[in-house]
Amino acid sequence: MSGNLQLEWLGKSAPGNILNAEVMLSLGMLPDTLAGRFAAKTSMARVSLDFHPPKILDITLSMPFLIKQGPDGFTGPFGDLSVDIGKEWGKDENFLTALTVGFPTGFSTIQQKGAILSGVSYLDPTDQPGNGLFDAQVRACYAFLQEWGFLNVGAAYFAGLFAIRTTEYGYDTVNQSISHPSMQFQIARDGLGATNDAGIRTPDRLSLFANLGIKTDMLMHCFAIGYTYPMESGLIYNLAPGVTLNTYSTKDSAIASLHGNLDTTYQVVGEQGNSAWVYLAKTITQVRADPYLTVQYNVEKSDMAFPVFLGAMLRLDIDKSLMFGGLSVGLGFRFPVY
Repeated sequence: MSGNLQLEWLGKSAPGNILNAEVMLSLGMLPDTLAGRFAAKTSMARVSLDFHPPKILDITLSMPFLIKQGPDGFTGPFGDLSVDIGKEWGKDENFLTALTVGFPTGFSTIQQKGAILSGVSYLDPTDQPGNGLFDAQVRACYAFLQEWGFLNVGAAYFAGLFAIRTTEYGYDTVNQSISHPSMQFQIARDGLGATNDAGIRTPDRLSLFANLGIKTDMLMHCFAIGYTYPMESGLIYNLAPGVTLNTYSTKDSAIASLHGNLDTTYQVVGEQGNSAWVYLAKTITQVRADPYLTVQYNVEKSDMAFPVFLGAMLRLDIDKSLMFGGLSVGLGFRFPVY
């Protein structure tokens, strides 16, 4: 969501607490995307519960609550739910391995207003509250812990796995719109990416990162830099509705009248009336997926009873030069629960 500009609380949870709650208020902004239609803005509150039993596992449950999403103020009201399970290893627990699983609780098929035969024309992917995928990310990092602070280095790999997708389209003659009578839970893999029900392929991503924290008497200053490489270009499978120019007595005859090519394939979805048939023309738009850098700075109040976070993240897309890819600012609070 929002160009992967989610701020991270880089410091440790308050020691001695098994359960902590976290609230992160953030505002993200992206430049024009795809056809350069608009600049996207997202404001949200991400609520997390961090379960940290000593010497066992770290489990974090996170849910974004959207305050405003996209240029027209669409809301979810939820983003995608994520569950992070991590394990610290080694004598001083310097090594961390973790798995994050994402669930598509946020909408990924918000439709464009005023679309002809509405139901197959969607908002820009960056304006959708969710990615429409059941996804997973594995990561590993090593922490150098010192009296003055810490240095973490690591790598992560993200991949979409499954999706609930339309297997057959239909035509609603009452509302004169495309319908989705048949949907199934499916493997969503598409090359080195995964495609959701809106026909948007999200590439796998390989990331390298380093985090630095410097302590003072009351504050922790944190710096983070990450490099992300998309493993595949993005794709959008466009479904443009239309009506046959001639009339046909059967669906098979209507199908036979439509001739696909390397760029376009057709699917007849239903009879509109008077023996005219509604069809969907499927075309593919390739979307560039450039590598990018993320740079984050944040300051954390070192009061263990009530930690506070204030930070900003900048994304720089890498083409022939560095280009502005987005900005996010946020304010966070942690509440020791138990």
